[in-house]
Amino acid sequence: MLLISATCLGFSFAHQMILCRLRRDYNKGRDPGIPRFRALPSSHQTLPNEPSMSTSSSGCGPLVVILIAIFCGTLGVMTGAGGLYLYLSQSADGLERLNLASASTDAQPAPPSSSGSDDVYAMAYPITDTLQFQGKIDEGSVRTRITNERSAFQRCYQRVLDKTPDVRGELSLQFTVSGSTGEVIAAVTRDNYTNSEALADCVTGELKKWRFPAPETSQISVVRFEALFLPFRAEQG
Repeated sequence: MLLISATCLGFSFAHQMILCRLRRDYNKGRDPGIPRFRALPSSHQTLPNEPSMSTSSSGCGPLVVILIAIFCGTLGVMTGAGGLYLYLSQSADGLERLNLASASTDAQPAPPSSSGSDDVYAMAYPITDTLQFQGKIDEGSVRTRITNERSAFQRCYQRVLDKTPDVRGELSLQFTVSGSTGEVIAAVTRDNYTNSEALADCVTGELKKWRFPAPETSQISVVRFEALFLPFRAEQG
């Protein structure tokens, strides 16, 4: 809008200057062959050499002066606004402070959010209802030990999940307890529905660390139970 206004004022200024120049040349009588006519009252006739009574001046009138002032002021405003914009565009947040950032900046896609990534936690559930006993062993101590060792199963499972997040399923476990010492002398996986040998090896390794009160007989005892392993994904908000 400022550019259009300045253009219109410029044409008006040029038009007035041309008219002003024509009046001045006419009043000076540059062409001797053209008599200088001046405005007279309506009761007088126009005479070629009568003393001048024209109300027009030989220079530019007040209208031209006003137009020049407006034109110069408009140019000043445009120049100042352009300089301010250039100055602010050089600073990092200058245009943002005035809400003049380009639309292309606003249309840029946002960086991908990290909320799509999930943290996977290991959840292990030894199922005590599936316990089966063979031999003379304190069943209560076995149930308590399996429940208390749940955290050891979860550590094994977490190490596997860190490498393979999709591992899940059940392990059918069996361990043998010495009748003389109460130590676990053997531990195996009867069925592996997780398809992870690393998980089965780690869990059976934990079973071999267990020790129970020695029974009053020298016979061995065999214990079987199931354990369920499921991943828990916590979505980051």
